[in-house]
Amino acid sequence: MQGQHVHVLEAKRKLNRTVIGQVQVGVALLRRDFSPASVQGVAVCAFGNPDLEWYCREQGIRTALYPMDLPKGSVRDRSDGRVDRRKAPTPGRRQAFMRGWDAAVA
Repeated sequence: MQGQHVHVLEAKRKLNRTVIGQVQVGVALLRRDFSPASVQGVAVCAFGNPDLEWYCREQGIRTALYPMDLPKGSVRDRSDGRVDRRKAPTPGRRQAFMRGWDAAVA
């Protein structure tokens, strides 16, 4: 690695302070131990965070955001990246729910 251009990649599901710290430590250790010509830190994540993306730009860390493949029919809640795996109820379950709902309201 001596004299080479090197990338340090850390991958996590979400861009967070942990992955940023791991990139920063990895870059520092690589520079110390191998004297590369340049080192580019990269955080590879499925879900970003605007504030942390700004911080990464300020620190010279690239962010590579890649969407995750979701199971067919799933919906991603954009606020925290969780996947909603619920399915629509069958007609019979919906009728039973509505009977219970109507009884509770009455």
